[in-house]
Amino acid sequence: MELASPTRMHRSTRHLLSASLLLLLMVGSGRVTLALRASAGAMSDQVRTDEPLGAFPPALAVGQYTTLADFYWLGLVSYVGDPAQIRDNWPNLPRRLELVLSADPDFEYAYQAGGLLLMSSAQHGAADEVLSQAVERYPDRWIFPFYAGFNAWQGFGDIDRAGKLLLKAAAIVDSPPMLSKIANRLLVSGDRLDQAIQLVEALLADPQPPLLYERFSSELAALRLERDLRQLERARDNFRRLRGRLPAELHELLRDFPELYSVAARINAFYDNSSGVFRSPLLPKRLELPSLDGGSSLNKPKAGLE
Repeated sequence: MELASPTRMHRSTRHLLSASLLLLLMVGSGRVTLALRASAGAMSDQVRTDEPLGAFPPALAVGQYTTLADFYWLGLVSYVGDPAQIRDNWPNLPRRLELVLSADPDFEYAYQAGGLLLMSSAQHGAADEVLSQAVERYPDRWIFPFYAGFNAWQGFGDIDRAGKLLLKAAAIVDSPPMLSKIANRLLVSGDRLDQAIQLVEALLADPQPPLLYERFSSELAALRLERDLRQLERARDNFRRLRGRLPAELHELLRDFPELYSVAARINAFYDNSSGVFRSPLLPKRLELPSLDGGSSLNKPKAGLE
């Protein structure tokens, strides 16, 4: 009987641990999470994440350099699945991920899952550091420059860097054809809101665990609502230029721009005729992305409209 090689056995173990993280993201706070956390915690709690990185040398890994990384990864899996940590957006995730990658800099899935989790929890500086390392370490994986480009836009508003990273991703074999188009639009177009929508749509086109899918879907919905509100604001500005005053009510505006009836109805738009401000109960807080497409970028009329 042929025995499985240690490398093959180790690879299977790592796949199982990676699948555990996905399972935790899927089930949230159910019994499966609690069972996995109980088994993971019994091992991972033996290692303190506040110890110096050199306190546990790879030699402890029983002849395999990557076993210690799996040990830290198991602790990260337990941490990510904790409902309290999910609510708090995993404040210690950067440190835990650093432990994993310091023990094994070639733990590819840790870069991918860790980068996504950091982005989704608005820890953009840590996400940039992790994803930049992955871009250098895995030059043939388009997903890493794509994620890094998304993070550059989402976290820092750095359109130029985001576009260049997406072009880098688009040049890699097997990358989605849409990346080149999105990258070029980022670099040459002034319509930042449409660019943002395309970036999130592209991110969601790649399969995501349900928890992350929900977070990014909510962001996409907010961006689309903001686009609809700005469309109404552009119509308001055009009405003012033509009539010399603000619309007295929403219906007066829509009579001049009937194509916007469906937009106003879809977002349940509210119009304040004293200030010219549009709101939607579906978007309590307006987004303030820069807009260079001729529309108002903030939830107020342009200067001089009053």
